[in-house]
Amino acid sequence: WAVFLSGLGAEDMGGAGTVDMGAAGTVVPPGEGGTLLGPGRRPAFLPGWFRGGSGEALARWIVDAAFRAPEGLAGTTPLNNDLRADNIVIADGPVDGFAAGTAWICDWNFLALGPCWADWVALWPALYDAGLPWAEFSSWELAAGARAEDIDAWLSLVFLFYVRAGSRPPVPTSPDLRPHQRLCARQTLAVLAARSRLRRA
Repeated sequence: WAVFLSGLGAEDMGGAGTVDMGAAGTVVPPGEGGTLLGPGRRPAFLPGWFRGGSGEALARWIVDAAFRAPEGLAGTTPLNNDLRADNIVIADGPVDGFAAGTAWICDWNFLALGPCWADWVALWPALYDAGLPWAEFSSWELAAGARAEDIDAWLSLVFLFYVRAGSRPPVPTSPDLRPHQRLCARQTLAVLAARSRLRRA
């Protein structure tokens, strides 16, 4: 979680007072939905329904969930923290003693320790966007032991990170970076909206 909080600052999160989270940077407790997601401040690349008044309750829910992250994201499993389709190589046949279908995870630039389910959950937005039925997510063993509120906290952090990153100026040497981050923000928001509806049901 420190990787994601390091991309956020007090000016993003809003509220009163600060909490020093060491390597994660200094952030502040949840306030009125956070400055980054406050009324009139949600970036234009997010859906219109979320930028308007109808998104207010969800924005507050996301920021409040993000501040529960430190207590729920402790763990000793090595995490890639950037797991996505182009960072996974799947063998289409036997390779050096590994069976066909073996998957290798690449690009460990953000290696950290955390709960065993975090990388898998970070894949949910892309899978949900691709049409994977919602029932499939809860049936996978990788997240079976995770508390729902910890998953909400992690996804909220991921969303806030992508919103903050996607709001930054373009990178001339990587022109597709910001559009990709904005897409990830929208995908993650869709999952959070679905989860918040399920939690209220």
